[in-house]
Amino acid sequence: MVDNPLTRRLAGETDYKASLDLSRRAVSMTLESQLEGMGASLPAPFEKPAAARWPLKVRTTAQAPADPKARAMRDLIQVELRDSVRLELERERDERSQRLLIKRGAFAVNGEPVLPEEGLSLVLNTSTPWGQAGKIWADLVKERTTLEADISGVDLNALLAALGSTADSYT
Repeated sequence: MVDNPLTRRLAGETDYKASLDLSRRAVSMTLESQLEGMGASLPAPFEKPAAARWPLKVRTTAQAPADPKARAMRDLIQVELRDSVRLELERERDERSQRLLIKRGAFAVNGEPVLPEEGLSLVLNTSTPWGQAGKIWADLVKERTTLEADISGVDLNALLAALGSTADSYT
């Protein structure tokens, strides 16, 4: 597992099922788990006892290139946790580094993620008080020494300010 502030708050083991589709150098994957046996000491609403069952589904869908010898130039990552949490990230291949970098994303709790033209959209429809939880999440993001992602176009200051407030919904 990747070592970062977020994964250090996870403990245990869980069963999972994964499937891969290798089509013309465009790998698509689906991973599913009930996360039973995996605990999370995270702020609300993500604190999870190890015995609890939280359905998780992660899908990556690569756009197959026209040239069968070429690499996929973009993909979409979709994450569903329980019935209430959704994340979508669209990535494009950087011509210089050839790495897939995040172009835009959407995160939703009790709502539908809506991918913006660029950057990140955030929808939080919850009664969870985000004041203290927001501070903990902000501290996790600040510590992201080994967590890599290209988040250009995302105003992190605005995102962290939103997580640190007490409002219930952001778009």
